[in-house]
Amino acid sequence: MGVSTGPSLMLSGTLVVLCFAGMQMYRVQLASSEYMTILGGFVGSVFIFSMVALYYINKISQTKYQAAVPVQTPKSQKKKR
Repeated sequence: MGVSTGPSLMLSGTLVVLCFAGMQMYRVQLASSEYMTILGGFVGSVFIFSMVALYYINKISQTKYQAAVPVQTPKSQKKKR
């Protein structure tokens, strides 16, 4: 079951903020051992969530600020010989 654009944007943006806030709160513990550093790397891979958020921001702005009149390109004219 998928969600529409707006809620997906809010969900992914919230997850990004929560993950980075959690990493800042537990930064001492994440840096304490090799395994915790690897875990921090996996948690830091919320880059995917931020990419989803940016995708939907772009999608929303394209529909909101879409040109009212479509741009027409000039037709090519063939030269007569």
